[in-house]
Amino acid sequence: MAAQGLDTLQALESHHLQRMDMPLKRALLLRADGESDREAADGEGVSESTMRTRIAVASAEIALCLNAPRRLPGELRGFWIRCHLQCCLAEAYAALRGGRP
Repeated sequence: MAAQGLDTLQALESHHLQRMDMPLKRALLLRADGESDREAADGEGVSESTMRTRIAVASAEIALCLNAPRRLPGELRGFWIRCHLQCCLAEAYAALRGGRP
């Protein structure tokens, strides 16, 4: 079981998604920053259901690297975000740090 867990972490670490849509990247980062779906939706100018959909789609894209199809828990989504903050998410991260457009 432990080896399977390490395989999952390794797969997430090596799964790059530079071409993920920017709204999905922003949604991931806002969620990781602790914003609720309502807060993030208000800031992004979209509905709460749109924000939830963005998180679900982004999570599904991240989970594509896993051997067995499964729902991606928040902890693993957060691990992927941390691993890819300086590559796949760099542009979205910089934009959010500088304020919303």
